[in-house]
Amino acid sequence: MEINRKNLDILFRVFRLQFAAALENTPADWRNFSGINPVPEDGTPLPESVEESFTVSGSIRRRFEGSVAIPCEDIEKEFHGLYSLLIARMGCETGRFLRRLAIECLLSSPVQPDGSTFFHSARVSHGRTLCNTCESEFSGKAFAIALDEMANYREGYGKTSCISPNLLIVGPANKRAASAILRELAMLEKSAVNSREGVVRLLVMPELGKQWFLCASEGNVKPVSMRLSSLPELVRVNGAGCAYGVSVRGEALLTFPHLIFRGGAEE
Repeated sequence: MEINRKNLDILFRVFRLQFAAALENTPADWRNFSGINPVPEDGTPLPESVEESFTVSGSIRRRFEGSVAIPCEDIEKEFHGLYSLLIARMGCETGRFLRRLAIECLLSSPVQPDGSTFFHSARVSHGRTLCNTCESEFSGKAFAIALDEMANYREGYGKTSCISPNLLIVGPANKRAASAILRELAMLEKSAVNSREGVVRLLVMPELGKQWFLCASEGNVKPVSMRLSSLPELVRVNGAGCAYGVSVRGEALLTFPHLIFRGGAEE
C-alpha cells in the first residue's frame, strides 16, 4: 500500500472506531452509580460546593496513558491488522481503568472540608439528622434501616429533592440474601395502592466483600462523579513513525451524602 496522507487519515479513522468499540464493550456496571462530567474547556475548576450545606468530598485523581508506534514500513507491508488488535486492547484497558477508578472511589472513606467523614451516623443538615452508614452486615433488618434513613431524610429535605433509593450494591457473598429481600420488597410494592414495582435494582460487584451500598442514582447527579479533563479518545502523533495513544486525566469523587448509604464494616 502506497503511503500518503490520505491513507494515514483513513487508517487513523479506522483505529479510532476500533478503540471506541472496544471501550464501549468493556464492563460498564460502574455507570449504574457513576456519572461522567467533563471539566470545562476553559479550565475553570468545578465548584467545591455544589449545593448549600453540602460540600464535595475528597477526590481520587488518576492518569492513564498508553501508546502504540506504527512504523511507516509496517503500514506499507500491510501489518496494520496486528496493530488493530493492540488498539482494541488499549480501548479495553481504558474502560477497565475507569471502572477501577469508580470502584476505588465507592469504597473510599473521604473526609469533607469541615473535618467530618463523608459516611457519618449523625450529620445535621437542613434541620434534620442524616445517617448514611452503619457497621451491620447485610440483612433484611439492615436493609430496612437504610431505606428508612434515606426516606426519612427525603421527607425533611423538601419536595424538590425527590430522593428515592433505587440501587442496591453487594458483593457475591450477599447476592442470594439480597435477591430474596428485593423479591419480597417487589411483592409488597406490587400489592400496595401506590405501587412502585422494581423500585430497587440489584448490582453484584466482585470487588465488594462485606460492604454494601444503597444508592439513589436515577437523578442527574449520581453518588459517584467522574470528572475528566476530556472524554477517552484515541489520538495520533506524527513523527518519524506514527504513534497512537490515549490519555485519561481527571478525578472521581463521592457527591452528596444523602444519595448513598454504606453498610458493613470496612475491609
